[in-house]
Amino acid sequence: MLNRKSGKLLDGFLILYSCRVKLPHEAIKSKLDSQNIMEVIEEDLCYFQNLSSIDLSDNHVRLEQLRNLKSLTEINLQYNYIRTIPALGPDDFERLETLNLSYNSLTPASIRSLYTLKKLRTLDLQANNLVTLPEDIGKFENLEDLNLSSNQFSSSSSLVNPALLFKAMGQIPKLKRLNLSRNKFSAFHYEMLNKDADFIQLQELDFGYNLVSEQEAMWFVPQMKHVNLVVITGNPMALQGREAYAQLEINL
Repeated sequence: MLNRKSGKLLDGFLILYSCRVKLPHEAIKSKLDSQNIMEVIEEDLCYFQNLSSIDLSDNHVRLEQLRNLKSLTEINLQYNYIRTIPALGPDDFERLETLNLSYNSLTPASIRSLYTLKKLRTLDLQANNLVTLPEDIGKFENLEDLNLSSNQFSSSSSLVNPALLFKAMGQIPKLKRLNLSRNKFSAFHYEMLNKDADFIQLQELDFGYNLVSEQEAMWFVPQMKHVNLVVITGNPMALQGREAYAQLEINL
């Protein structure tokens, strides 16, 4: 059981110390990983209006506790035991571009809470035990880089139609890099996809360490106009030798 009394407080003094500065307006980047931070003095954060980056990985901090840091462009909250994220206001994290929430236990509903982050370009949701995604995930208007590796997505799921997952991801309008490695997909599910409307900006796809055994299962990938890098390392198809995916390579 966690003992909150033994944990640290994230307050103004701790941020100053981490930035090696004397005054709040001098603080730009803060690195406070693995500090056993259990609570946040939110009113102290109002003074750090130039802080652009904060690394709070491996603590017990929630995203909404940082909303008073108005200039943040980058947040790392991996390994923070986060399960839920409440609805964020339109004025919260207005400048945020990069958010790392990997190795938590987020729900699909919590992903929806991030839609208000209009400048978000990079989102890391690796290892959150996700089995599905919100059907309206296309509301990430400016998202370019999405990491969904090491979750529980599966082509044989009895709970979720995998074609719906791919349709949802395909509608993220500016998505350029997608990491789906280390899941349990046996195919890139194209049944509901439109090559002229879905994944229209995608350039890089990491599909490594899934369960793809035949190149036909990746048929749709070469149909995407801008794809120039596809990773299939660790799939049964790749382990069979180059001849097993030669035509896929030629098509790309």
